[in-house]
Amino acid sequence: MNYTQIITSLIMLAITIVVGIIGFFLRRTIGEVDRNTSDIEEIKNNYVKKEELNAFRDDLRRLSENVDDIKDNYIKKDDFVRAMADTNNRLERIYAFLLDINGGKRNG
Repeated sequence: MNYTQIITSLIMLAITIVVGIIGFFLRRTIGEVDRNTSDIEEIKNNYVKKEELNAFRDDLRRLSENVDDIKDNYIKKDDFVRAMADTNNRLERIYAFLLDINGGKRNG
């Protein structure tokens, strides 16, 4: 082997190494770009914009105020039934008292 062949072989080896290094970093960079692109898509699909979040909070606040208004202005069915039963018991006692005053006689 002469010096020309050795130098040519070394240059070819150096070029191969440089191309390999460039390929390695290029592949790694493209992989990172692909991961970043998929992460950006995930963010777009799973996260909301600040304006949307504020609108959602406003809607939630209005709903909460409506629920508080309902709690203040309406009674539950159980409370209504209980109040009606209490009223019926009082009416029965009043009727019984009136019948006792009247001597147990019914007019009518």
